[in-house]
Amino acid sequence: MSKSDPKTSTKRTRPLKTSEKKWGRELWNAGWTGVPTIILRRQKALRLTPLDLNVLLHLISYWWDPARAPFPSKTTIAEALGKSPRTIQRSLNKMEGLGLVARNYREGLTTEYDLSGLKKKARPFAEEALEEKRRRIREAQRQARATAPRKEVA
Repeated sequence: MSKSDPKTSTKRTRPLKTSEKKWGRELWNAGWTGVPTIILRRQKALRLTPLDLNVLLHLISYWWDPARAPFPSKTTIAEALGKSPRTIQRSLNKMEGLGLVARNYREGLTTEYDLSGLKKKARPFAEEALEEKRRRIREAQRQARATAPRKEVA
């Protein structure tokens, strides 16, 4: 029995978190990115092409500190997506025109990408989704009350 083999190791480990159960501990621990689901589900309404969404996902994956904008190079994103830096530049230009991304050019450094426009544009869709969720809950509660057996009054 090898201690380095996690399948046969006798070493106690903590229980897997839900995300680790879905993806496996190794994939999850290698890094993850939190993205509001509404951005994915309302991609078309936000006027994002599949390429734009991929560029955004890469920007978001470099956004580690809420107080500091992400700053990956266009070349880094291009290499990860198998595209040219110019293609990434065009996508960023489009998203800047849509008010989703604002660029902060820094002398001698990579550009910072402010995503507060994306947050602002996605917020109404999130509010709409939350209202729909509340409506479904109210309807389910109403249905439950309507089908519940009534107590007889003596």
